[in-house]
Amino acid sequence: MSAFSDYLEDELIDHILRNGAWATPGLQVWVALFDGDPGDAGVGATECAMTGYARQQVNAWDAPAGTGTTENTNAITFGPMTGGVDFVVGGFGIFDANAAGNLLFHGVCTAATLKNTGDQYQFAAGALDIALQ
Repeated sequence: MSAFSDYLEDELIDHILRNGAWATPGLQVWVALFDGDPGDAGVGATECAMTGYARQQVNAWDAPAGTGTTENTNAITFGPMTGGVDFVVGGFGIFDANAAGNLLFHGVCTAATLKNTGDQYQFAAGALDIALQ
């Protein structure tokens, strides 16, 4: 399950109710791995820093009509990790940039997984669910 970040909540309210301008990220969103849920402010966990890790751009999301949800259309693969300290994956963030940027959505992973050097981490197609609730 996912949640809105504080940034996204503010942007949506300003855009919808105050007629504020907001340039949506469109298809320019990147998924990041964290050691836990980064939380609404994006500071509740640490992003992976292993060598070989990079945020992954995702531009294909299934959007079942009228459900208020979406999920990744294709697998999202991180790695292989080539060095650094083992990392326990416990959460994710969806950002509007491949480095830094604004956190849009966040959540926990179903099962935390210790990734050793040389491993990959993957969200299978349909495994990363984003819900508006």
